[in-house]
Amino acid sequence: MGLISKIHRTITKRPFFFLKYARETLLFINSYFLLKIFKPKNVKTGANLHSISPFVFQAEMPYAHIDAGDDMTSWGGVKIYAWGKGEVKIGNFCSFGSKTIIHCRDSVQIGNHTLISWNVLITDFDAHSLKLEERMAEIEYTKNMLWPNFSKKQVKHKSIYTPGFITKPIIIEDGVWIGANATILKGSKIGRGSIIGANAVVSGEIPPMCIAAGNPARVVRSLT
Repeated sequence: MGLISKIHRTITKRPFFFLKYARETLLFINSYFLLKIFKPKNVKTGANLHSISPFVFQAEMPYAHIDAGDDMTSWGGVKIYAWGKGEVKIGNFCSFGSKTIIHCRDSVQIGNHTLISWNVLITDFDAHSLKLEERMAEIEYTKNMLWPNFSKKQVKHKSIYTPGFITKPIIIEDGVWIGANATILKGSKIGRGSIIGANAVVSGEIPPMCIAAGNPARVVRSLT
């Protein structure tokens, strides 16, 4: 059977599969060229990057930096942010599922052959203060920055809110698999070959070659 016949057979028998495959192929090709144009100067990517979106990487100038290795795959909605002096380093052969988000203000290191499922959040800092007064000031400051204040009511917190982010590096070693909807918080270290269950919240150290699940994540079995 010739190539044309195989394609025709696929279209007629599995039209939905064909259209889905064709769409994703075109998106990957489109993103390849757009990434060449829109990739920030402080973002370095290796060979054979496959991404549905050309806007995966955002590194704040001038100090933040993102370094992605070879053969990385990212699906729709993946966002990798480096803020301030944050540094994200991604190894080779890593895959990021849809809507996975990385926020970095310190250091996020992801090893080779890491599989990250969809809707995973990785953040190496607390986005808001633990102190009530500072959170209240932040809310008022943000509102006044975004919208004009037509009220005569005086703002209680007159000082400009300046967040003091608490950060700790994150290390994800080679061969880790992170399940859907998991959250990896600041200071986490996940050992080589370990699996993080869906919906888990990691906030400490997970040893190599084990399965961890729950909130907070705890080792449930060994893989050795």
